[in-house]
Amino acid sequence: MKEKITAKIRDFVMDYQQKIDISTKWGEPLVGFADAKHPYILKLKELITATHGLPTEVLPDASIVIAYFVPFTEELANTNKVTGDISSPEWALAYEETNAMFNKLNEYIIKSLRKNGI
Repeated sequence: MKEKITAKIRDFVMDYQQKIDISTKWGEPLVGFADAKHPYILKLKELITATHGLPTEVLPDASIVIAYFVPFTEELANTNKVTGDISSPEWALAYEETNAMFNKLNEYIIKSLRKNGI
């Protein structure tokens, strides 16, 4: 199942960047899985911030956490090598497009998991 979920995430990202209104290109997504009750997961509020949600606060019977990272391409990252505190216009657009994609990717994964009885 891990391989299927990883493939779904990878395929979604690769298909999403082909949309006519998307200019961002991403690298290969990294996907990981963790026990929702692992000691490090349970310490997220201590490690990150007290307001950070725990998996079981979102889904009381959560057993597995799916984490993914979708990197920008090296070319895009290099556009952000500008002096000062302002990001490049390309990086700023990619940031917006990426966050919008994450919402759709999360919905897609949830729907896929539910379809498989998970």
